[in-house]
Amino acid sequence: DVCDCTIRPGTVPDRWPRPPSHPVSAWRVCTPEISHTASRCSTPRRCVQRRGRQQSLEPLGDAKLRLRCANLEREVASLHSELAKAQLSISATSARLEESKRLSWQANDCRVEEAAQAAAREAELKRQVYQLEVSLSSSRVSSEALAQMANDVEEELGAEIEELKHRVRESAARAERCRLRSADLS
Repeated sequence: DVCDCTIRPGTVPDRWPRPPSHPVSAWRVCTPEISHTASRCSTPRRCVQRRGRQQSLEPLGDAKLRLRCANLEREVASLHSELAKAQLSISATSARLEESKRLSWQANDCRVEEAAQAAAREAELKRQVYQLEVSLSSSRVSSEALAQMANDVEEELGAEIEELKHRVRESAARAERCRLRSADLS
């Protein structure tokens, strides 16, 4: 008399009146899911083990259902744990991404600042080179002018020296003539 069908705790079809002496949860209801037994089950039967010994009023399917629920709860807890780990990993990845962005921005700022400093230094060096070139050009002009002045002075002094030498020779000649006259007169 065992109706080995699927347990549906707490439900009995209306066409199968429930005897008042047994609670609804104590009845096994046949469903088309198990065709080889559903054809032999026309009325709900008391829940018994497959060995045929009558047990408590709790259906066998209730224990299976509780076991399945416990398994599902463990799976849900495992999924929640995996979700938490994934969220932590996502948070860590997001933090690393933000840090990478910050470092990239800092590096970009440093490159911009270094480029600006290099441009300013280059401009300053160009200005100094220009000033040196101007000073060198002025010095060259001054040196050439001084050399020309020295040449002019040397030429002028040379002419004056030659003139003085000529005068000295003339004076010496006059003095010699005067001495000779004096000697003749004496």
